[in-house]
Amino acid sequence: MYKWEEGLSIIIPCHNESGSIPELVKEIENSMAINKDIAVEVIWVDDASNDESFQIFRSLRPPHRCLKNPVRIGQSHSIQKAFENSKYKFIGIIDGDGQNSPTDLFEMLHILKHDTHLDFIQGIRAGRKDRFFSRKFPSYVANRMARLMLKTKIQDMGCATKVVRRHVIDEIPFSGEIHRIYPVHAEITGFNIKQIPVTHRERKYGYTKYGLNRILKFFIDILFARFRFAVATKPTYVFGGLSLFFFSTSVTMFLVAITLRVLNIKDYLDGALVIGGIVVFMAAVFTAFQAVVVEIILNNKSHLSQREDH
Repeated sequence: MYKWEEGLSIIIPCHNESGSIPELVKEIENSMAINKDIAVEVIWVDDASNDESFQIFRSLRPPHRCLKNPVRIGQSHSIQKAFENSKYKFIGIIDGDGQNSPTDLFEMLHILKHDTHLDFIQGIRAGRKDRFFSRKFPSYVANRMARLMLKTKIQDMGCATKVVRRHVIDEIPFSGEIHRIYPVHAEITGFNIKQIPVTHRERKYGYTKYGLNRILKFFIDILFARFRFAVATKPTYVFGGLSLFFFSTSVTMFLVAITLRVLNIKDYLDGALVIGGIVVFMAAVFTAFQAVVVEIILNNKSHLSQREDH
């Protein structure tokens, strides 16, 4: 197995954050000066900014470097892109809007390095400095609903500040828009997570990229996570239930077609019902087969992990 270099890769996705970047750079370099024993690289991801962000990035010297997205691909894909171009064992993530403090990443790193059982340190925004009705209240409702639906212990899913061991992202890539509830997916997968309070500051430059549409996306992410959790823990029940639903639907369609013919409501078997019933019946068979396959895969994965532990 490849041994990654000991150190911290700080990933900062940005879109039109030219105002906050210079101050973040100073904060990171001050933290590096205090923590001289830690090897650090800073990967900025310019997500198709149309301000002066990229010009600022080009003036930075190592350990800073920038990845430029020619078109906007979103925060999760930007983080994944940076991860694939990183080299260190620990991955730290903050937003580029200046509301997160880079200093917290080094504190999180020290916790992870001293507790080998931990995989993930997630921040909780202490004294969150956001507008109440447009940001804090919707976030509170969304977090509350997510904890109820997912039965998770993660308190602040929207906090961008986090440090994770590399193998976590190897197993759960930042695909889609998973960054919103990434710690939940890590928790579902079985990684050990610790939550600590982190700094949160008022936005000094630019404007927020999130609107009310974020809430809808957040709940879609929650539903996906709920389904993933169900599949990961009880795949037979999930796919078996779907298979039973499809089978019942197909039988109902066949019975309706036969009943219409017997009662002379139609003088022929309804082709649409019959064909539809066959298609739905095939879906029932396929879903039942899928339940068996997923169960076998998960069991094999469990046996392999137990062998590795021994």
